[in-house]
Amino acid sequence: MTHQLSSVSTSSGRIDVVGLGTDSSCYHMSWDGSSWTGWNTIKGGFTSPPEAIAVNPNRFFIFLLGSHNDCRYNIWTGVQWNGWGALEKGCTSTVRAISRAPERVDIFVRDYGSEGWTRSYTGNYRWSKWTNLGGILNSGIEAVSWGPDRIDIFALGNDNTVLHKWLDGNDWSDWESLGIVATGPVSAVSRGLNSIDVFVKGTDNALRHNSDIKVISRDKDRMDVFVRGSKNDAWHIYWHNGRWSQWGRLGDDIILSSISAVSREAGTMDIFAVAGEKSAILHQTWNGETWSGWKPCAGPVGIQIRNT
Repeated sequence: MTHQLSSVSTSSGRIDVVGLGTDSSCYHMSWDGSSWTGWNTIKGGFTSPPEAIAVNPNRFFIFLLGSHNDCRYNIWTGVQWNGWGALEKGCTSTVRAISRAPERVDIFVRDYGSEGWTRSYTGNYRWSKWTNLGGILNSGIEAVSWGPDRIDIFALGNDNTVLHKWLDGNDWSDWESLGIVATGPVSAVSRGLNSIDVFVKGTDNALRHNSDIKVISRDKDRMDVFVRGSKNDAWHIYWHNGRWSQWGRLGDDIILSSISAVSREAGTMDIFAVAGEKSAILHQTWNGETWSGWKPCAGPVGIQIRNT
C-alpha cells in the first residue's frame, strides 16, 4: 500500500510523521505531547513515499527508495538519526515494513521482474539476505503479523486477483488466490491471535471486506477504516463488537492524499493527510468521544509534501 505520509507512535506522548517533499527530500516532524516541531529535512534524492515502523519505545525505522529505486533506510534512536543505510535491491514498489517483535523488522518489495522479495532486520544492525517470494505481482505487498513466528502477505496478481502467502515458523507457503478482483491495493490488519481482516476496492469501486484504504486496530474488538471519497474528502467507518457503524464524513477539507492513521494510546487516534491548499499537512484527533476537526500541523514553510 502506498501512503504519501507515514506516522508512528513510539510512546503515549509521542507521534512522528515523515513525508516526501516535492524536492524529493524526506521530511520529519514530531509531537512531544504538547506541541509540534517544525519540518526537518533528513536527506534528498528519494523516489517513493516513506514507510515508518516502530520497533521499541522512542525508536523507529524509515524506508524509502533512492534515486536508482534501491531500498534505503534510517533509524531514529530516540535522540538522533543513525544515518542512511542501503539494502541493495532494485524495486518497482514502495517498501512495506512490519515489526513482529522488539528490534525485529521484516520488509517487503516488488522487483523489476514483478516478483516479491523480503529481508529481515534481527537486531544489533544485522540484516538477513534477501529471500525471493516469487509470484507475478501487479502491486506492492501488504503485510501483517499476529505473532512472532507468523506473517501474512497480500498482493494483486497479474490479473488483479488478490493473492495471499504466509510464513508459519521458518517456511513460506505458495501464493494462493482469495478469489476477488480488486482495482486498488490491499490493506490488512490483525486484531489479535489468529485474526486477519483484509480490505480492497472492488471493480464497482465499493469497499470490499474479505481510493486507498487505511485500517488500524486498537484492540481485538475494534477496527477503524479511513478512505478518501470521490470528492477528495475524508471518510471513516468502524467495526466494534461484531457490527459495522455507518460511514461518517470527517469535515469539508479537500485532501489530495490517502490518510495516515496511528493510535498512540487506548481510546485515541491521530490521522494525517496532504491538504488541497498549498500541499500543507492536516491533522485530526479522536479523543475517545469526538473528532477535533482538521487543523494544520506546524509548518511547512517553503516545503510541500508530494500528494501523488
